[in-house]
Amino acid sequence: MAIGGPIVILNTKKLRSDTIIVRETKITALSLPELLYSHMIDRTPPMTGYDNKKMKELLLWLWNVIVEPVFSELGFDQSRVTEESP
Repeated sequence: MAIGGPIVILNTKKLRSDTIIVRETKITALSLPELLYSHMIDRTPPMTGYDNKKMKELLLWLWNVIVEPVFSELGFDQSRVTEESP
C-alpha cells in the first residue's frame, strides 16, 4: 500500500501517543512523548474564531511534536521550528 510513499497513522490516547509508519519494506512504530492527550484536547478546540496568532501557535506546536519526529524517522533532516522561523 505504501508504493507511492509512506503512510503515517497517528494514534493518541491518555496513556501515550504514537505513529505507525508504513513503508514499502517495513512498518515502524514511533513514540511521540511530547504529544500528550491532554495537550491535544486543550490545543485543538473548535477553530472558529482562531486568529492568525493562535493558528500559527497551533501549527508550530503540531510541527514540533508530530511532523518533525516523523520526518526525522523517514530520513528528512528538518530542524525544530520556532516562532522566529519564517
